[in-house]
Amino acid sequence: MNWAIRKLQVYFENPVEYRFLATAFINIPDEVKKDIMNRHEEITSKMMPIIMDGIDYSNFRKDIDVNKALNFIIAAIEAIGNKYLEMYKQDFDEAISNMDKIIEDFKEYIEMLKYGVYER
Repeated sequence: MNWAIRKLQVYFENPVEYRFLATAFINIPDEVKKDIMNRHEEITSKMMPIIMDGIDYSNFRKDIDVNKALNFIIAAIEAIGNKYLEMYKQDFDEAISNMDKIIEDFKEYIEMLKYGVYER
């Protein structure tokens, strides 16, 4: 899940640009929304193999659908990233000064996704 951490780093390195793009994507005018969403879906489908490169699928549980698991992981990581974006949207300097802690928190969340939260 290095791509998720890299996404956070890009945000911290270029907060103004990242926020501009995020805001533009959230507030899409209705007349171009369908086209932009189609393009986003197309780009996302092309990027998924790159994002998923290096994942050891042999470690996934045999009783679950791998694609569903990957979708769940991606949704969870996006939600965690969005939490931090929302938390620091008014104060980029604070976000940058807390970058190491945020990345450590992010790694902890990823560990929970990898190994679960229940003991067996």
